[in-house]
Amino acid sequence: MGGHECDRASKLHLAGTANWTLCERVQLFTHVKPNTNKLKPLTYGWYSHHGVHMFTETLVRRSRWSPLLDLLAGPHGVDRYIELVNPTWTRGKARARIVAVRRQTPRSVTLTLAPNRAFTGFKAGQHLNLTVEVDGRRRPRCYSPASADCDRHLELTIGRHEGGLVSTYLYDHARTGMVVDIDSVGGDFTLPDPLPRRILFVSGGSGITPVMSMLRTLRAGRYDGEIAFVHYARSAAEACYADELADMTGVRVLHGYTRDQGGDLSGHFDADHLVTATEQRVAQVGTDEAGRAGHHDPHALLPS
Repeated sequence: MGGHECDRASKLHLAGTANWTLCERVQLFTHVKPNTNKLKPLTYGWYSHHGVHMFTETLVRRSRWSPLLDLLAGPHGVDRYIELVNPTWTRGKARARIVAVRRQTPRSVTLTLAPNRAFTGFKAGQHLNLTVEVDGRRRPRCYSPASADCDRHLELTIGRHEGGLVSTYLYDHARTGMVVDIDSVGGDFTLPDPLPRRILFVSGGSGITPVMSMLRTLRAGRYDGEIAFVHYARSAAEACYADELADMTGVRVLHGYTRDQGGDLSGHFDADHLVTATEQRVAQVGTDEAGRAGHHDPHALLPS
């Protein structure tokens, strides 16, 4: 290995695009070409067949972002050049790399995302914007994570809709290694504080995701109250997270199938279903809290 240090200012040429100055102390490494004492230029760092590797991420982790540094890297700022090496190393823009893809039902795809340091997190039940490039155009869509809000990774389960551009694209083409933008976390559909002793969750179709996030968050926090979970799907084959819910202890789970038989409940949500869900000492926690623990719009719970 060979190396050199920059104590004051080092001009780097990233991916052959533009020069910028970094006034920080960083350590940069390259492989020495066999049988020589010469270091390859840093501009070769991205091409592995030249036998060169540069720990560009060291620059990202050790450098202190400041308006001055962005000015020196103008007109686009430091992130514009760093993303040419690795799109997820940006400090000012939240991005995530897809690390796992599974299709747990015939009409949904579940993505596990590793967000970068620019992502500041979310509260269970909230939504975020996911932006993906489709046919050369950036397409943002709003989704609610299904993961607990304390998890290292984000999990999104996206229902494929007829005529849905982004949902169909992700179902057909999502793959590990793909990088997406994530931003605009928001929404007040969150767990109440303080937590009630009895909670009823109601969801339908891919609308299970924010409720699943709440349930996973409660379990991660060792919540010891009573929980009932009612989920509606067209059929058993299209019921997201059915296996995980079946294995959960301490949660009463009821499935309703709107286009098939064999569920715990028949048809769409109604007063009888509510009685069934609450008959074993699991009751709604007031009209307002039940709405917060179920969904903003009760009509949106039911699959078409």
